[in-house]
Amino acid sequence: MTAQLPVEIWFLVCRFLVNKADMTDLQNVTLTSGFFREIAQPLLFHTVKLYIHAEYGEVGNIVRWSRSTRFHRDFLGRMAFVSSPRVAPCIRRIVISLSRFEHFPPRGTGSVDADLLTHALMRRVPSFVNLTRFKIQQCPIFGFVLRQLFATPSLIKLTIHGSPISFDTSLLTAPPAFNLKFLRLRSITAHQSFYLKPWLKSLFSSPINHIDLEEGDCATALASFIASDPSFPSLPSLQAVTIGPCHTDVLDISGLLQKCPMLKALSLNGNGRITDTVPIPEGCVPLLCTLFGLWSQIEVYLRHPSIRNIFVRAITPSQAIPFLERVHFLRPELTNIKLSYSLTKDMDTQVIKIALTRFRQLEEFTLNATPDNEAFFDDALDIFLTAIELDLAPTLRKILIGSSGWYRNQPERIEKIDSGLMVSVQMKCPALGHLCLRSSEMTREWVA
Repeated sequence: MTAQLPVEIWFLVCRFLVNKADMTDLQNVTLTSGFFREIAQPLLFHTVKLYIHAEYGEVGNIVRWSRSTRFHRDFLGRMAFVSSPRVAPCIRRIVISLSRFEHFPPRGTGSVDADLLTHALMRRVPSFVNLTRFKIQQCPIFGFVLRQLFATPSLIKLTIHGSPISFDTSLLTAPPAFNLKFLRLRSITAHQSFYLKPWLKSLFSSPINHIDLEEGDCATALASFIASDPSFPSLPSLQAVTIGPCHTDVLDISGLLQKCPMLKALSLNGNGRITDTVPIPEGCVPLLCTLFGLWSQIEVYLRHPSIRNIFVRAITPSQAIPFLERVHFLRPELTNIKLSYSLTKDMDTQVIKIALTRFRQLEEFTLNATPDNEAFFDDALDIFLTAIELDLAPTLRKILIGSSGWYRNQPERIEKIDSGLMVSVQMKCPALGHLCLRSSEMTREWVA
């Protein structure tokens, strides 16, 4: 039977067995035969997570603080296994983390154990010939760590999360061998002098597509430095920037945008209002089409002529209708609208009607919230069952109302919407392919 099906089909079958919590099924597949071992083993060892100063539970969870000699021996043994010639080529992603617990003080830069174990891992990085993603969290970063990363040509995604840098960064002058596509920096430092170092500029010399500056001072300092320093290179390949939460009232976003001529998406996760902001200069970022953030932060940028997609979070039901009216006044040609409610009481389906009828070029609409009662979803479904009474946008392709489901389990009850009831909707919206109403209790779904 294995000879009758292509290897690619068996690979897709094995992918259904991938489970982050328990890989037992996939492991058993590798033990059946050499044929299946070659197919399943790359999936089994795709991601390796190594924790310093912690022990593993039965399914890989950290269960208690430990700095015993036995744990260090186990750590090194696990590292020797994953860097072996048979396993290392399978590994695509590595996460190394210094575990932190509220009831134990974290080990900082002066941790001998953390330095030694991090060094031991980085010494083996060249054996991971297909490594594409690397995340270092809380672990100290010294010169050897960055030199090893810079010498990894296959790396395309790098995340540095809360790791103290404890070496003279001016000593790292060699350009990176990789072509980085994604860079995430979080909680490194807010000191302006840090960003003057040559290694950071050489890091940004890669053809990066997405920069994610997740947190406060780091986001404010680095983004402002890129915008203001004339010696910092422009970022012609950058297509997406995520900033925040940061001090948006002191962030020179316009200056940052002028360094990113090919930018397509801007995400602002700050919690404050941008006070002294001017519209995007004419001719700047002509491809910018997507905005994400609070309404108070992105309103001024909605005047940019190329904006077609907006993702607005933390809107209350009482704000939704005035918000949509303002958006329609500024940019009636939007093709994608996503609203995320901060409150779920007193929700009104009138918001759905306005969005689906006023924006005549709308293709996708998402209302992300989970009300406490099912009546809202019954009323929302009635909108489509009686669609003959509404002038829906003819370009609609996808509608999602309710929780997106990424942060919680799928409701147990799934009810398919009868296609016969959707005839009037299809007549008005021939491109519509997916309608989903997802509450905390059940999912109502129709797929063309």
